[in-house]
Amino acid sequence: MNESIFSTPEPLEQVIVSAEEPGGDETCTHESPKVNLVINRRGETEPLNPQTYQQAVEAVIAINETIRKSVATKNDDAAHGPLHKISRILEEINLLAAEGELTGAQRQSVHISVAKLSEAFRVVNGTMHGEEGLCYEEVSLEIEENLEILKGIFTI
Repeated sequence: MNESIFSTPEPLEQVIVSAEEPGGDETCTHESPKVNLVINRRGETEPLNPQTYQQAVEAVIAINETIRKSVATKNDDAAHGPLHKISRILEEINLLAAEGELTGAQRQSVHISVAKLSEAFRVVNGTMHGEEGLCYEEVSLEIEENLEILKGIFTI
């Protein structure tokens, strides 16, 4: 009997990782009520489908932390996958904000911050692909400012 070259993938390990834990290791496994993440086989954090605006923002914060740490340790490969994932979650933030109980002004603020974040991460990703552009360190202040705006909306 020939064994198939395709195998059923093993299920990913589901863990809960806090986006607010300073110095936390993105591959640690512990419980926190903050963000549901999966650690994939490459050790990258991957958010489970956020159901609320707050969960989506916390997922982006956690993924950004993975990117920041990877760039700080000169591990562009570890930052590259999360850069692609973060754009999907940023799109979710706009959708979830539109469905939520935010005011028109809050939705507009979310839209502007998501656009700025999307552009910053797009530029960083392009630079990693050899395009001329800015590196993470050069856009990190703008990223942090816009993450604070998004976070501030659900803590009002």
